[in-house]
Amino acid sequence: MKKPWKVDVIESERGWGQSLIKTERFHTYEEAEGFMTDFNSSEETLGQDEVPDYYIKALPPVKEGT
Repeated sequence: MKKPWKVDVIESERGWGQSLIKTERFHTYEEAEGFMTDFNSSEETLGQDEVPDYYIKALPPVKEGT
């Protein structure tokens, strides 16, 4: 069965920009959103008042073909 929902995981470094690390695929939006939430909650640097020089984060789910 095709997994239509995807979540891209990116890294960002000041002065170098962003790059794609991996793409995870899911059957439902809820699974994809859960992965994004869990992944981002494990990244200590997100949510600070200042943007860190380097971070990794999962982007919001996207349905393929849209």
